[in-house]
Amino acid sequence: MPNDVKQVVTPAQRQINFNALTKKLIDTYPSKPLTENGKVNIDLDDVDLTSRVYLIIEGTFDAIHGSSETYTPARFAPYSLLNKINVRFNSGFVPFDISGKSAYLMKLCERNPSVWTPNATATTRTANILTTVADTDGGGNENQTCRFVVDLGFMLNERDINGILLTQDKETTVTITLEADDVLTAILGDASGFTTDNVSFTVTPVVERFTIPSNPDAMPNIAQLKEVEDNVIPLSTVGENEMVIQTGGIIRRIFLDFYDSTDGHTDAEMTRLKIKINKSSTKWDITSKALMIKNQLLYGQALPQGCYCIDFASQGLPNYGGQRDWLDTDTIARLTINPTITATCSCRMTVERLRKLV
Repeated sequence: MPNDVKQVVTPAQRQINFNALTKKLIDTYPSKPLTENGKVNIDLDDVDLTSRVYLIIEGTFDAIHGSSETYTPARFAPYSLLNKINVRFNSGFVPFDISGKSAYLMKLCERNPSVWTPNATATTRTANILTTVADTDGGGNENQTCRFVVDLGFMLNERDINGILLTQDKETTVTITLEADDVLTAILGDASGFTTDNVSFTVTPVVERFTIPSNPDAMPNIAQLKEVEDNVIPLSTVGENEMVIQTGGIIRRIFLDFYDSTDGHTDAEMTRLKIKINKSSTKWDITSKALMIKNQLLYGQALPQGCYCIDFASQGLPNYGGQRDWLDTDTIARLTINPTITATCSCRMTVERLRKLV
């Protein structure tokens, strides 16, 4: 082969080169206060390739009532404390723009989903805790313990490096912004007769990153990043509805949460779901019960009532499938999800896709 002909490095070979020429590093940033109805910014260090950020959120508060000794947490508490989780490049690209509820549902759709459900016992050695004992004497001595973890994974999974962030670029800054709700609404669900006091929360970022490989043929494709965003869509028609999904990029997973003012929709209230491409082609046509069963078989436990995952990224193991089933929407003019409902509701739709940076 002539010396001036450049050999093309395949993605598989690039992955092998990367694994051989890099090392994982872990760094814990100083804790920052997270206040009710407040906002906190976390800037990632301008070093290496950042693959994941765990946000450990810990706090205490008093749940006060004249007679009740306990309370029922709000749906998706304590993750519902976070109204917004936003990760933004100074160039304008946003890898994550979701709520805490979406962050929770996404983790239930992976391996070991049970570890993400909060434990009610403060003395238990577990990642997620939410105690529910109320203070009935007004003395403020019933401090509730709360801890939960938000996992912002930029790589597709622990194996596939697509989506990793080049944070060593001195011209690029990456900022994580958290916007919090108040505890009474987000965690206690505005329970009748309750007040809260002595609220104190912090957030501690734990950052995983990889060293920059010395060989350019071992560098990941940093022009393709993962993008996750959510939005709430009101469904006001009993019968078949239509939810339009923005096209562009490769969709890996779509997380759906159908809920009303009190709880998630049952399988009798959200009965059927279709995925339609360009109006004429139906890619999926499945009952809610069948999708619930399909999700449980894949993730190992049933998702919360009203929640489903349309999963194009699993082939036997959650989130470890290849491009065989990914939905490339760059050549699709129109993409919709059409749920059939027997009672009006809202749907929180979270879409994970791969995008090429221009």
